[in-house]
Amino acid sequence: MSVYDDIVKQGSITKMLEYYGVERQHNGMYKCPFHNEDTASFSVTNDDKHWECFGCHKEGTIIDFVKEIEAQRGHYIEDFKEIYNFIITEQNLSIDFTLPSEGNQRLSEEDKEKNLLYSIMKEAQSLSAWRLEKDKESNGVAYKYLKKRHISDDTIKEFGLGYNPKYLLQSKLSKKFKNEDLFKAGILSKNDNDNKYYDSENNRLLVPISDAQGRTVAFGGRILSNDKKTVKYKNTKVSPIFQKKAILFNYHRAQQIAKGENEIVLVEGYFDAISAWELGLKNAVAIMGSELTNEQLIMIKSLNVPVTLCLDNDDVGRNSMCKIIPALYDEGIEVKVINARQLKAGKDMNDFLINGVNKKNIEEVKVKGIDFLFDYYFSSELSNNSISADVIKSVYNKIISDDRLNDSYIDNLFQEYTCKHFNYEKNEVKGICHPHQNNSELGKAMRNCFGSYILNKLKQIAINEDNNILQKFLEQGRFNFNHILNGFEEGKYISDDGRKIDIGNYCKEYLLNTTEYKEFEKTYDGSFDKILNNVSALDKSGNSVKVKLNAHQKDLVMSQFSKSFNIEGTEALKKDNDKFAKLYIADNLDECKKFFDDGYDKRDLRYNLSRFSEGYMARINYSAQYSQEDLKRFNKNPQLKDKYLNSKGNAFQVVLIFNNTGNILDLKAENYISNEFQYDSIISNREQGIPSTNYKNPRTSRMAHNNNMGHPPDG
Repeated sequence: MSVYDDIVKQGSITKMLEYYGVERQHNGMYKCPFHNEDTASFSVTNDDKHWECFGCHKEGTIIDFVKEIEAQRGHYIEDFKEIYNFIITEQNLSIDFTLPSEGNQRLSEEDKEKNLLYSIMKEAQSLSAWRLEKDKESNGVAYKYLKKRHISDDTIKEFGLGYNPKYLLQSKLSKKFKNEDLFKAGILSKNDNDNKYYDSENNRLLVPISDAQGRTVAFGGRILSNDKKTVKYKNTKVSPIFQKKAILFNYHRAQQIAKGENEIVLVEGYFDAISAWELGLKNAVAIMGSELTNEQLIMIKSLNVPVTLCLDNDDVGRNSMCKIIPALYDEGIEVKVINARQLKAGKDMNDFLINGVNKKNIEEVKVKGIDFLFDYYFSSELSNNSISADVIKSVYNKIISDDRLNDSYIDNLFQEYTCKHFNYEKNEVKGICHPHQNNSELGKAMRNCFGSYILNKLKQIAINEDNNILQKFLEQGRFNFNHILNGFEEGKYISDDGRKIDIGNYCKEYLLNTTEYKEFEKTYDGSFDKILNNVSALDKSGNSVKVKLNAHQKDLVMSQFSKSFNIEGTEALKKDNDKFAKLYIADNLDECKKFFDDGYDKRDLRYNLSRFSEGYMARINYSAQYSQEDLKRFNKNPQLKDKYLNSKGNAFQVVLIFNNTGNILDLKAENYISNEFQYDSIISNREQGIPSTNYKNPRTSRMAHNNNMGHPPDG
């Protein structure tokens, strides 16, 4: 008899259903894990050897079931031997079978490494859980902390929570595994000064973080002391088996429950998900931050169920939900929000748990995601609860400026919402949002004079009158379509027949007196133009791509610059902007580090990476790295000169690195200038100034990497 036959004969489909969280219904059948259904239609034969769904018509053995459900979870298994090994191990079957060993070289080196790391993390979880059980017996600090947060013993066991006091993991695991492998797994870290290893999660409560298959791949560590100098929460570093952007905490438990409940609940941190479980919301997953990544969005979409958001009830959390709602809406996903302010019981799931909120209370404060979005934008505009046409127009413009929300359905919902909450008639709201539809003169003008024509005329006036500020205002795209509509609402600058527009007076009387232009005129400083027009970013291969920023993005850069450097630093940039002439964009700490040469002064590097981690710009000062002799040498090499020296060649550049964590610049394909693509030698001294011969289109390489609603902070 073959291994396949042995597994089918000895294996239990019902136990495998239980493993994946698929519960038996009252009629003895199961809700199919492969499609959404209200009435259970998935059955298992009496001998427990065959299954069939009468809804989607899939059927098979235990092996077919595991392959199908793993594919549903994003794990496509081509080699059945991997499934054999999984079932035999999970159900403890008495079948003599092992996966190919290292000796016969059937596994790739990458797979061998990953299997080793999985083994390390599994032992680390088991060891820390054992230590927490000991802590429970003595009512120690870790167990008391969990009781303070109202986490039950059953939930502690379900999530495999652990404790790592007095370098426990390092002392025990280093006897069995090499330090280098423990370092790769993230159990150990390394001190840059003495190159010694130390326990990454020492004296922390440990929360195992699992992948979609339920394998422990990392830990979230919570400090148990009141030391304010120590980071409160700390995740295991990125490793070959852990990429935080591709993980949803508790996904392996929640996905089947979510299908049964027809809802997935999205929370912020792992303790939120654990607390939600305690409250009976076992379909909750955590994004471990405040931003939803593209990888996480794909995982959520694969469930094909509505989403309920419950990020922290503070300004950051509410703002993040307002960014996530359009992303989910754009994927055709129904969205609701738990409006925590109505509960008045804290800011997150653990606060709700501690303050006696129950599942029913939470259900009662759910609102439509789009209504939450409207509430958020109106609350930011209203003062003393007074509503006006200007406020309605301003909120409407903000919402439709997001292309994902700019459709007739959202337009209609906005009008209905405004009428319901502010006692307006629908035709009044429509007239405020779309004034051109009620203005025949404007309609004639828009049919005969396109926006591009008007812009070209304005640029001509700016040049003829030598108005540098107006030129910059137009070049930076600050003059948008709404300016055109608002400026011509009364038909003042339109001829009687609607065929001519008085651009000159329109510009002098209207445009130059708008709030937008006056503000720009007051704050514009040409000293910063050079650096804002010399911007680069990296694609996934480490290639430098030229980037063109729009007006809003330039404002964000200058805002971060002002936050990062003092007045003296700002004045230095204005005074010597030839020296400060280049800006790089880094999406995360790893990218930031790549911009520094190998061998760059470690002390200055650590300082800059620390500043970057805190949300500030980093700064590369080549004069601290190279000598005057290097300056002379670099002057003779055009490629080195471009990288290291100012345009005059008489001083080293000081390069700024913008912190784009979370993709706050919202870079899109149109920002990348592909025809100026070149290889930048910032990755290594070994490749200084050598142009790349492998052209990669930044629109496909970097955008795939960058279009993930950003990289969320640890949490």
